[in-house]
Amino acid sequence: MNSIETTQLTRRFGKLEVVPGLTRAVPQGSVFALLGPNGAGKSTTMKRPMNVIELTSGAARVLGLDARLDTRKLGGKEKAQIGYVSENQPLPVWMTVRRFLDYGRPFYPTWDRVLENTLLAQFALPEDG
Repeated sequence: MNSIETTQLTRRFGKLEVVPGLTRAVPQGSVFALLGPNGAGKSTTMKRPMNVIELTSGAARVLGLDARLDTRKLGGKEKAQIGYVSENQPLPVWMTVRRFLDYGRPFYPTWDRVLENTLLAQFALPEDG
């Protein structure tokens, strides 16, 4: 199964076509990146399968479910398989790294504390600052 599939995904804002008929599949278990300059349609492409914006035309599926209809049916099991962070998603300024990790950990039943500590050390993140 593919984690994400798009078929002739098109998004227009007025007369401006920002995503022109994109057909792609992201196989389950893979890592996939969209690269390009500002305004190329990368964020728009990801917002459609996540059901954040409407399609102009085409189709998108997430974990085998139609993004237009079925993403409301995504339960905890499915949501635990999705990691989506928007580029303009504000984080609470009062929240320390430690508080943010404590907040997010319960959402992921398979959270890896060893990896958490490794990444904290690797990136020298100030846990309480």
